[in-house]
Amino acid sequence: RDFICGMENVSRRSSAEVLEKFDFSGTRRLLDVGGGPGTAAITFARAHRQLNCVVFDLPGPIQIAREQIAKAGLADRVTTVAGDLYTDPLGSGFDLVYVSHIIHMMGPEETLALFRSCARALLPGGRLLIKDFFLADDRLSPASAAQFSVNMLVATERGKSYTRSETLALLAEAGFERPEFIDVAHNSQVIVVNLAG
Repeated sequence: RDFICGMENVSRRSSAEVLEKFDFSGTRRLLDVGGGPGTAAITFARAHRQLNCVVFDLPGPIQIAREQIAKAGLADRVTTVAGDLYTDPLGSGFDLVYVSHIIHMMGPEETLALFRSCARALLPGGRLLIKDFFLADDRLSPASAAQFSVNMLVATERGKSYTRSETLALLAEAGFERPEFIDVAHNSQVIVVNLAG
């Protein structure tokens, strides 16, 4: 609970930056994968009355998300699904999937599997937003992403900071195209891609 609530404080500011820099106006159904306490979904739904969000995470974080959603008065438009993103389907019928600071915990095969799950969750023409600390191809810059990658290499079995090129290759293999890049929260970046076809 302490960790998840700590992530809420971190997410609140960066979610507001994503909201400022990404156009949600055409989005009706959003899936927040690994959404923890629901901070991003709450932030996005507050700003866009047409938006319905689903927060997908493990049962523990989902319980906290339900509390936060109720406190925000958004239970009619922000709902939750408890599941494991490694093994469970993410649902379907979404026009936007948001994956924030998840892939740095995963190896390439797991990341590709997640991207394919996201593709299955999207409607034709849907978009995927991947927010994380991305490295340049030299794997040395930006310094914050390189330092974070060392932390992931030590603290997780297969995690790391991905380069933008690595991430784009995995996204293309999963059926996504036309990448765009948005700088947010000083050290993070959002890659926006469209489902091919």
